[in-house]
Amino acid sequence: MDQKSTQAGHTPAMAIPSFRGPGLGFLLIPVLLLPIVALNQARMHADSALSSWRGGGFGMFATVDRDYHRAFQVTVRAHDGSELKIDWGTIETSLTKTVDGKETYTDARALPTADRLAAVAELLANRVWQQNGDQAVLLAQGNGMHFRPKDFTIKVYGITYEKVLNRVTPELLATWSGGAQ
Repeated sequence: MDQKSTQAGHTPAMAIPSFRGPGLGFLLIPVLLLPIVALNQARMHADSALSSWRGGGFGMFATVDRDYHRAFQVTVRAHDGSELKIDWGTIETSLTKTVDGKETYTDARALPTADRLAAVAELLANRVWQQNGDQAVLLAQGNGMHFRPKDFTIKVYGITYEKVLNRVTPELLATWSGGAQ
């Protein structure tokens, strides 16, 4: 017998590799899922103010609305009934000191739903504030009337690019009003 032949009597020239893969249906799954994921992300962006940089990322390079470009405007009702604003830097500094606070804050910034904004209000309500003119500031060392606010109004702003005017402008994405638990 020739040394180039194999056990079954086939020569290497006759061996044809066969592809016995998962089949065409299995290969089409990613092709079918991609439009579903893209359409779901576009729906959430339009309906729920989801940042394009989250939730799939389709269109993320076509927008200036990044998570960190979003700003919170928070007003609280003081003990005397007056409405006080909380400084944006105070909110960010106060909420990002703890792991839970940072996660709650970044989630609400990326997708400002009513539940997430209520969680932000709850975190802010657990801090002690003092009135400083028309603003509420975290209680610092020293004297002053302090309070724990119960009523909040939280507005989340993003930015949008106006092509015709060639400028970036703020856009109100979500509003939540209510009391902390």
